[in-house]
Amino acid sequence: MYKTTERKRTGMMSQKKYDLIFFWLIAAIPMFVWAFNFFGTNGGSFFLAFQTYDETGTELYFSLDSFKRVFREVLGKGWFAATLRRSFWLYVMNVLVTAVAPIFLAYFMYKKLPMSGFFKIVLFIPNIVSGVVVISAYKYMVDRIIPELALQWFDKNLGLGLLSEPSTRFGTIIFQWVWFSLTSGFIMTIGVMNSTDAHTIEAGIIDGCNMWQEFWHIVLPHIYPTMSIGFIYGFSSMYTADFGLFTYYGQNAPQELWTMGYAHTIMSIKAGGEINYPFLSAWGLCESFTIIPVTYFYKWIVGKLGPSED
Repeated sequence: MYKTTERKRTGMMSQKKYDLIFFWLIAAIPMFVWAFNFFGTNGGSFFLAFQTYDETGTELYFSLDSFKRVFREVLGKGWFAATLRRSFWLYVMNVLVTAVAPIFLAYFMYKKLPMSGFFKIVLFIPNIVSGVVVISAYKYMVDRIIPELALQWFDKNLGLGLLSEPSTRFGTIIFQWVWFSLTSGFIMTIGVMNSTDAHTIEAGIIDGCNMWQEFWHIVLPHIYPTMSIGFIYGFSSMYTADFGLFTYYGQNAPQELWTMGYAHTIMSIKAGGEINYPFLSAWGLCESFTIIPVTYFYKWIVGKLGPSED
């Protein structure tokens, strides 16, 4: 009897061991593909950040000049520092737009309040219609229709259009970007809201919850994990998002409108040959060293301070 039980235990342990081996063999395939692509793509950029071309532009040698240039640009008062500041404030707005504002919009439509259907259609348009069509129609509206109406109704001359005038072009682009960003955040948030347990809401109503208490104590804790993604992921947009500049201007956006994401793209395209690649590599590496700790800190603080469904 003892030997039979021992054999069963040994057989179960062997089966678990084989299952574990099989799991790691299967898991190793996507992990290898990811590692190959990641290190194969970024490995060269990593080493390039610690190199500099000589005066002839043909030979590379070890140097930290690229990092020194990055720090000089960040701490200086030129276009780089101005672009970084602009990107930071756009990031703050990005968090408010993609993580906070959609919550109230989604709750407004979740409760089926008056005019909620109209706003739902307006917010869904960028996802229903092709983005190229929407942006083309928007450019025609702000450059042709609105200046014409402003001239006829208010006798105000807007020049060549809102996208052409230095005083209005940045705000015009940001307005369109806010509209599109609200749409993506709203779709995700209202989908999570619709999964809120109906029995919990009914119990809250029976106990005398008003609409605000229902939102604060029932709906918000339920959607908070999804909402927190906007806070955590949003920080990377400070360095990567061009906020629609490339869509409107291509490679010719005025430098006073540049964001860090747009500057990355333009300087990569117009790097003037390989001689500027070490600077771009060092720039990207410095941004990575900034994003990683801040993202983990955000994750910790969001999980620590956020409401719980319990």
